[in-house]
Amino acid sequence: QHAWITKLQSSKTELQEFRRKSKRLLYSIMPRHIAHMLQEGIQPNSICESHKLITIMFAYSMDFKEVIQKLDPTEIVECMNQMVNVFDKCTEKFNVFKVETKADASYMIVAGFQDRPMNHHRKNSQASVATTINSATADDITLNAKNPLNLNQAEVIAGLALDLLKHSRKIINPITKAPFRVKFGLHSGGAVGGIVGHKNFQYCLFGDTVNTASRVTTTGDVGKIHVSDTSYHLLKSSQYFELAFRGRTEMKGKEVMTTYWLTGAKPAYLNQVEALNELSETNESSAATVFQQTMYQLSTLPDAKKEETQENSLEENTKNSDNKNATGEQQSPARRLSKNVLNTLASSTLSDQCPFSGMKT
Repeated sequence: QHAWITKLQSSKTELQEFRRKSKRLLYSIMPRHIAHMLQEGIQPNSICESHKLITIMFAYSMDFKEVIQKLDPTEIVECMNQMVNVFDKCTEKFNVFKVETKADASYMIVAGFQDRPMNHHRKNSQASVATTINSATADDITLNAKNPLNLNQAEVIAGLALDLLKHSRKIINPITKAPFRVKFGLHSGGAVGGIVGHKNFQYCLFGDTVNTASRVTTTGDVGKIHVSDTSYHLLKSSQYFELAFRGRTEMKGKEVMTTYWLTGAKPAYLNQVEALNELSETNESSAATVFQQTMYQLSTLPDAKKEETQENSLEENTKNSDNKNATGEQQSPARRLSKNVLNTLASSTLSDQCPFSGMKT
């Protein structure tokens, strides 16, 4: 019996790791709510949705045609990988979705999908209650950690655009030995999305918003972030970003549009980001230490004492939180987020339910 229990624990760990890998892969090619629909058994090609308002950003490299003509195939792939990897690393910190990376070195990012609800269509699920709750909790933690300041979709894209602009200056063109010339542009509007293909699924967006966002990017200047009129209305009242009027811009196949420049971030945004980065580095090490100590203490206690220890720990955390609130202590959004994440992790890891049957062990 001991051997079977040990094997069960090992299988459980492997199953959780495979689930994390499959989710990470699915979330990288599909929006989160679409991935949940696929996991619930909905036919991929039956998914079609209308987005009333999303924000699309393009990053376009002006030097890529020259790179293709003058470099070897291996060097072209290495150069492309360098740019995409740098951009992907920046994108992972924000609650956005990369729709596609075209062969002409245009990088397309969308925000606004996170506002869509995740409707559950499957009535009878084979997953246990504990597994379902832990999965939903992990998703909430990920979403909150990527947008702790509660920015709207245009603000999220603006913050990402400034980060991409900063890091793009570090990507060197092997021909000119200078940074790549990159244009950035963003536009907000409606679009239609759905899964295309039968064997290799791909989530695509269609509509005039996609074309307009591309036009806004190409009519901009190198090293600047071009903003359309609709995106400007979502950013003009923001306390985090600064914009400047550009004027009337004529676009190919479009009417003349009033556009703006995203000139930078205000000190309020920079201070918040710096505080969040420092807090995340501190909590990353402290949370791992607390988790290891808690699991060790629970493993040394008799089974009858584990539940009592959990209840006492939760009561003590609640009292401490109430006492702090009663004293009127002000907490920053970053610190409130950190406390919520740690409390959620603690409550989920201290569960003594079987992840398969839902029964108490």
